[in-house]
Amino acid sequence: MKTVKTYFTQKMFWGGLAGLAAAALIFTFAFMGSNVNPAPKDLPVALVMKDQGVQLPNGQKLEIGKLMQEKVTGNKDLPIKWTVLDSEREAKEKLDDRAYYAALIIPAEFSEHAASLQSPEPVQAEAKLLVNQGKNLNAANSVAAIMDKVFTGVNKEISGQMLAQMKAQKVMLAPDQVQQAAERISLNSENVNAVGDNNAGGNSPGMMTQILWLTTIISSIVIYLGLKKASGGRITLSSLAAQLAAGFIFVSLNSFIILWIATGLLGLEVPDFGETYGFMIFTAFMFFLMQGALLNWIGFGAMPVLILLFFFSSPVLNMPPEFLPEATRTWLLSWIPFTHSVEGFKTLFFFEGNGFEEQRWILGMIGLGSFAVMAVSTAKGLVKKESARQEPAEMK
Repeated sequence: MKTVKTYFTQKMFWGGLAGLAAAALIFTFAFMGSNVNPAPKDLPVALVMKDQGVQLPNGQKLEIGKLMQEKVTGNKDLPIKWTVLDSEREAKEKLDDRAYYAALIIPAEFSEHAASLQSPEPVQAEAKLLVNQGKNLNAANSVAAIMDKVFTGVNKEISGQMLAQMKAQKVMLAPDQVQQAAERISLNSENVNAVGDNNAGGNSPGMMTQILWLTTIISSIVIYLGLKKASGGRITLSSLAAQLAAGFIFVSLNSFIILWIATGLLGLEVPDFGETYGFMIFTAFMFFLMQGALLNWIGFGAMPVLILLFFFSSPVLNMPPEFLPEATRTWLLSWIPFTHSVEGFKTLFFFEGNGFEEQRWILGMIGLGSFAVMAVSTAKGLVKKESARQEPAEMK
């Protein structure tokens, strides 16, 4: 009985219990806080409405394109934020710039084709949906599914109106015309900036970023330990130069191994091996500078920061921002470097490098700031060195 009492009065027991509770709290929020109930909101989609309408024999003007625009833009229940553009060319340019998940194109002859039911050669009215897979496959597919439902509903409404008008006018329809009347409009989906079959469902940019961050942490720790041993715990200009050189060697080898395994053994599709490898070296070295800046200033106390940053960011890297809570978008995605790494890989894998320089510039600025912090840390090391020299002199 005394042993049991002693066991439960130990500080280690209660400290471990408190640590477990803290870990459970942190990891639950990290992995489930932002995506336990993802719901799309304000998905950006472009609309190009070129329909000119058509004059019917009874003198009325049929404008199905205008009706369609009112249906989609006026429906507040749709989780879509519409932007009206002037042309399909402009829409495609914006899709390449990753501005929209999709673009709905309603052509000029949309109403004319819909009203051609009684003509000798009836034509189905077709709208086009450009689905921007590369921006985010899940969000783009969600938009495509939403638009399919919208078009199904509008098709029933338009078909019902046309059949009612013909019945009122006592127009006789052949069986095949009745079938055509029930399918007056259709939506054809076309994938742009496709993610391909061997790209982890479009998630490879996030996966590459996660792998680079974790493996670079290992490199940073090994190099930091070597730095402390070689310089006697002081950070000098020469030791900093050695740290940077070693970091570049580590990330270069690490990036090559990752990319070789991903493409050679696992079948990952990348448009250009050399360009991808170069970006991986650049990104990993920027990560190394960030990690090195924290390690040089804080020491191993920086490790919880680096690990927690990964845990909180990892679950949301491959999710569309519009599926996440506003707090996550504002306080996490807006400033973490992983976002720009993911976008950089997307530009290479899915967008033929369009917008690549912007992401590389942002990562470069982050790395430059981290290098400045590392450089300042040498002053701290030099102060320690100078103090060590002065102590024996004062003793004399």
